[in-house]
Amino acid sequence: MRERSDETLMMAYADGNMEAFELLYSRHRGPLYRYILRQVSDAATANDLFQGSWEKIIKASGSYKPSALCGRQAEEKPDGTRNGLMR
Repeated sequence: MRERSDETLMMAYADGNMEAFELLYSRHRGPLYRYILRQVSDAATANDLFQGSWEKIIKASGSYKPSALCGRQAEEKPDGTRNGLMR
């Protein structure tokens, strides 16, 4: 079975599919938390930022448009950099 893309899952979540959100969360919780923790080097601050990130995703889900690429689905640009949140 082919893995559903983040874009497909976000659109499903925007339509009220909680299973889609659970899949997104399980897919990204570890990498996102580790990224934040590396940036701030403080577990309490990392936890607050991590929670805030998911709150923003939840609030923005209704207006989600699959036009931006981020994370592991980012594209490499001609200059060798990558589009996306985590580089």
